[in-house]
This record gives sequence, structure tokens and C-alpha cells, in this order.
Amino acid sequence: MVERPQESAPLGRRARKKDATVRSAVAGRLQRAAVVSRDRVLRRFWVSQMVSEMGDWIGLLGIAALLYENTGLALAASASLAALYLPYLFAPLLVGWTAKIPPRRLLIGADFLRAGLILFLLVPDLPWGALLALVFLASVPTSVYEATRAAAVPEYAPDDETREDALVLFQSTQQVASMIGFLVGGAALALVGFGFAIGLNALSFLVSGLLLLGVPQLDPLADITDTARGLLRNGIRALVGRPLLRRAVLLSVVSASTIMAGEALVVVYATEFRHPGFAGPLAALMAFVAALLGLVLPRQRSSADLMRLSALTMAAGAILTIASFSLPESVVPALAGYIGLGIISAPGALTYVVAVREMAPAIRAPVFALVQVVLMGGQAVVAVLAGSLADLTSVSTSIAMWQVPTVLVSAWVLAASFVAYVSANVARQRARASRRARAVTPRAPRPPRSPAPSPAPPVSRAPRAPERPALPTKN
Repeated sequence: MVERPQESAPLGRRARKKDATVRSAVAGRLQRAAVVSRDRVLRRFWVSQMVSEMGDWIGLLGIAALLYENTGLALAASASLAALYLPYLFAPLLVGWTAKIPPRRLLIGADFLRAGLILFLLVPDLPWGALLALVFLASVPTSVYEATRAAAVPEYAPDDETREDALVLFQSTQQVASMIGFLVGGAALALVGFGFAIGLNALSFLVSGLLLLGVPQLDPLADITDTARGLLRNGIRALVGRPLLRRAVLLSVVSASTIMAGEALVVVYATEFRHPGFAGPLAALMAFVAALLGLVLPRQRSSADLMRLSALTMAAGAILTIASFSLPESVVPALAGYIGLGIISAPGALTYVVAVREMAPAIRAPVFALVQVVLMGGQAVVAVLAGSLADLTSVSTSIAMWQVPTVLVSAWVLAASFVAYVSANVARQRARASRRARAVTPRAPRPPRSPAPSPAPPVSRAPRAPERPALPTKN
């Protein structure tokens, strides 16, 4: 019989205690998500976002199929994506102008306007140029809608903790909405046709607007005296002048853009190792990992701690993705690679929390609009370049190489955080040493005080008696 070392029992207890801590942390996150879902206003925003996001992805497939059927040109189908993204270039100015409108009124109006414009796509015999123009017009209120919603939701939360729980929940489940939207849109195209998919898109906007009718009114995010250019300048000044906000935005934009390589090439990648049916499950796996990890990651920490955690998580996911796609193409590396992409995407919820903390309510909408411009442009550029690189090398190589920027930016964020931490510690040590030196150094003896001069006698202010004249004397 082998004698066990005496340390095994304490280690086992510590391991069990650690597992219990992890389980309690996960249970706590799920409990906080349940708290958000029980809030009537936040629940309406959440369901509205899920329905609207699913409609966007369903409509994307339906519009591309409509244009391809009407023209027979792949260019027309791909141009629909450009028409959807192009209005985001003007979003910062549009949001600056609309920030003086109460958010509830603006969001409901944008939903109903989008539904009407999308339904016009079903008018028969429209030229493909008119169809693209309608897609562009329908996307204009979408660009304003998303920035306004991102800025308004934090103002409806009853307290800071619930606000941050809501931001994480909304950001995490956004991946689930896109996954469901693609699955429903693909099924609608296969079973019914593009007309049904476009109709579902319009219906999702109507449902979203009706849900927001039950949300209480909120004051405009900007003062009536603020100008669009002034709000835009304040947003740019906040991005430039606040290091944590700048790092959060940069990390979010770079990671969200680089994972687009895996999303854009998932069908081609699954086809290359002769499992084309794996494209849907791989994309669903990435979305599931991102949503689950986004809910589990701790967020009740300082903004600096959240940035360090986000950078470490994204770097770990990028390294796993690079290693997996460097292996020969098979099922196991494919699963590991798309799990890595989901890990990269998960901390986007934490960087969203940091960004909201670092911004005043009046400049949130312009800043989010600026971020949307860079984000949408980055995703479109990476999707095109990733395909070109895949043609020159291979799909696996292209996906792996596009994760290198995430590793570099994460390393930069960690290095900047470390420098700030060291600088703060050095400043604290110097201040402590200065206080200690003042306490130890003996004080110089004070010179003896000279005796104080005696006070002058008080002057009597009593009225003096009048002098009497002298009496006359006899001779």
C-alpha cells in the first residue's frame, strides 16, 4: 500500500473549495442575469434588441438573395452589404443632430421607419439600383438607432450594479441573436423564399417598436443648446484624452474585426476538409462560447482590472486560434479554433462596461457612433482581405494570421496597464517615504520667546469733573 503524503488532504480540500468558488461565481452571474431579466424596462430593451438583431441577420440573407435573383450578379448581392454599412460613415453627425430628441421617441420612430422601408423592397419589378437605394435608406435610421440605444440603456438601470449586469447581458446575447438569425434566415430562404425572409425582417422592427412603447420617457441625452459638431468634438476629445476609454475602444475594434476572418470564411473552411455541414455548428459554437464566457467573466472590478482581464482573455483566445488553425485541417482543430474565436469575442462585454464608465451620458451616443464607423469599416475590410489572403495561401493560414493583431494589441494594453500600475506604486512609495521622513526628522529647537511687554494701563473713559475756580482770599 502506497502511503499518501500528508499534504494531499489539504490540497484536496483547497481544490474542492476552489471548485465551489467557481460554481458559486457562475451561479452569481446567472442570478444577476435573472435580476436584469426581471426588471420590466430592461427586459423590454433586451427582448427588443434580440428581436431586432435576429431580424437584421434574417434580412441580410433575404436582401442578398433578392438582389442576386433579380440581377444574376454576385456583385449586386455583395453590394447589399456595402449599402448596409455605408450609412455608418455618417452616423457621428446624424447622432449629434438627433441627440436632442428623447431616446424613446427616437428609437420607436426608427423602428417603424425601418419596417416601412424594408417592406418597400417587396414591390415587384424594382430595378436593382432602386433596391440598393432602399437598403441604404433603411440602414440610415439603423446607424442612429444602435448608437442611441447603447447610450440610453445605462440611464434606465436602477443602480450601477444592475446597469453593468445589463450591459454584459445585452452584449453577450448579441452573438446568440446573430446565430439564431442566420439559422432562421437560411431556413426561410430554403423553405419559403427571400420574400418571407424580408417580411420577417420588417416584422422584427415592428415588434421591437411595440415593445419600446412600454418604456418610460427619458430626457434627451444632449442639451438643446449643444450642437452636433460640439458633441462630436467632445466625443473625439474623450477618446483622445482618456487612456482607459481609448484602450477599451481599440481592443474592442481590433478583436471584433479580426474574428470576422473566421466568420467570413467559415463556409469555405468547412468545405475544405469535406464537412460543409459543419459551417453552421462552427459559427454557433463560436457564438455560444462568446455568450457563455461573457456572462461568467467577473465585472465588479475597477476599470483597470477589467482591461487587464479583457486583454489576457483575448490574447489567450487568439493564441489558441493561431495554434489550432496551424494544425492540419480536421474536426478537432476546427472546433478548438472556433472556440478560440469565441473566447476572443467574449470580453467585448467588459470593454463595453469600461467605455460606459468612462463617458458622460451626453457624449455616449457620439462616441458609440464613432466606434461604429471604425468597427463596421474594419469588419468589412478584414472580410475582403481575409478572402484574398485565403486565395493566396489557405483558409487556415488566413484565419490564423488575422489573429496576430489581437495578440499585439492585447500585449500593448497589458504593457500600458503594467506601466501605469508601476508608476502608481512608485508614486505611493515616494509619498509614504516622504511622510515617514517628516515623522523621523527631529524638529529644530524653537528660540526662547522674549517676554511680552506689559500692557499699558487702561485709559479711563469716565468723564472728568469740571474744574472749580479758586476761592478769593482776604488780605
